[in-house]
Amino acid sequence: MNGTDYIFVSAAVVLAALIAALSVGRAPETKDAPREATRWRRFRISFGALHGPLRDAAAAVLEDPSGLKLLAAPRESLSPRRVSLLKDGSPVIDIVRGRLLFHRRLRVLLQGREWLAATVPGPGQKRPGLEFASPTDACEVQGNTAAREYELRKAGRLVASVSWQRAPGDDASRKEYVLEALKSEDPLPLVALAAAIEVALGPAKG
Repeated sequence: MNGTDYIFVSAAVVLAALIAALSVGRAPETKDAPREATRWRRFRISFGALHGPLRDAAAAVLEDPSGLKLLAAPRESLSPRRVSLLKDGSPVIDIVRGRLLFHRRLRVLLQGREWLAATVPGPGQKRPGLEFASPTDACEVQGNTAAREYELRKAGRLVASVSWQRAPGDDASRKEYVLEALKSEDPLPLVALAAAIEVALGPAKG
C-alpha cells in the first residue's frame, strides 16, 4: 500500500468512526404532540328532565362523547319546588322555587352554596332576571333565551353558547339542545346557569 492509498484508507476509517459516534449520541426524534381538534366541550341538555314530575332519575346533562353526566333527581309535583341535578348520586346543582308570593324567584345552589338568584320572566319580559352571589361568578347572557339560542360571556369574553343542534334529517320533536363550553372553563357553573334559565322559562315548545 503506497502513501496515497494509506491516506485515503485512514480518512475513510476516521469518517466511519465519526458517523458512528454521531449516530450513537444523537437523541431520538420526537414527534410533536397532536393538537386539540377543538377548544370546546359539548354537553347535551335534555330539557324534559327539568320540568314536571319525574318517577325515576333521568339523564339531564350528558357530555359528548363522554365525561360529565348529571341526572335529574325524581320528583312528584307537576310544579316542583326543587329541581336537583346529581353527580355520582350526590346533588351538585339545586334550583329551589320560593313559596307563595315568591314563587317566581329561584335560588340556585352550586355544590351546596348560594350561587345565583333567578327570577321567572313576567308578562312582556323575554328573559329571566339573574343576580349572582359573587361578582366573580357573573355571566352576561346575550341572545334569545326563550328560543334557547344564546351566548354566555364573562367580562365580555365568550365562554359558552346554547343552541338547538339536531342530527340532519331528524324530523322528531326537539327533546334536547346543546351547550358548548370552553375547555378552559369549569363547565358546572355554566351548566347550572343554563339549567336555571331553563327552569325559569318553563317547558320549551315544539
